[in-house]
Amino acid sequence: MSTISAVSAPKAASNAYAANAAISGSSSAVTGALTGVSIQGMPINAVTPTLDLITRVYQHRLPVLLTGIALTENCAGGGTIALNGTVKSDLVATNGDTITFTATNCVESGISMNGAFKITLSGVSAAAFTGNAWSATIDVLFTAFTVTTGSDAATVNGDMKIAIFQTSSTASSVAITGKSLQTSDRKVGINVASRTLTDYSVTGSAQGTAATSSANFTVSGNTSALGNFEYQVKTLQPFVSNGGAPTAGALSVSGNASSVTMTVAAPSSVRLDYSAKGDGVTTQTTTVGWAAFLANL
Repeated sequence: MSTISAVSAPKAASNAYAANAAISGSSSAVTGALTGVSIQGMPINAVTPTLDLITRVYQHRLPVLLTGIALTENCAGGGTIALNGTVKSDLVATNGDTITFTATNCVESGISMNGAFKITLSGVSAAAFTGNAWSATIDVLFTAFTVTTGSDAATVNGDMKIAIFQTSSTASSVAITGKSLQTSDRKVGINVASRTLTDYSVTGSAQGTAATSSANFTVSGNTSALGNFEYQVKTLQPFVSNGGAPTAGALSVSGNASSVTMTVAAPSSVRLDYSAKGDGVTTQTTTVGWAAFLANL
């Protein structure tokens, strides 16, 4: 593990918080399948467009897929998405369905996608991806899957398991787990961060625009602000949001005999408690606004 200093503590905390974006669809660590909330300055993520493409397949009632025979569709904003795999029914999602999605400059909802990911379905209930109440577990394997929004881009490799439980059109819960996920973030064509999340997990729930979430993982890599690093990240208090920045929540970032705790102090600010020995005794406390907090990325 890396040592966290008083100087690097704000950067370590913001980097840990940003790492949630790699395994979630919102800045409060709840997948975009639930709320789609975001905060300006956060890295983009691959979960939301992945789920959108999967949903599109089953809502459009595509022909039964046979392994080795690819089907190519035009994307709404240009580019194409190629599908290859085995889908047993053109009416409903089925346990064992396996599809590889290969995007080529595919634009949907203003998001451009390239690269591939493979899914395998299990635990599928009736009306999965098409009804108001359903559940499914999606095992995903990303291969250089790149999502671009404006001048920002993120490339994802690795595994992810997404378990979705939707009880109504406005109420959902999700559990996301995985062994290893590698992400690379670029801004204006310049690499600004590479992260590897191992043994990661996210749980979240949403009712309308209100959402809560928790995440735990080990993150390592390199960023322009921190250099090389490795930390253990754990949610201490679930993050709560209601259509915007979190209104509550806390996480700890532990390094080599040192730590920093990030706590939402108010909708507009974050409190950072640094412990030089990592023993819970606060050495230094600072409070900053969200913009200043995210500027450490």
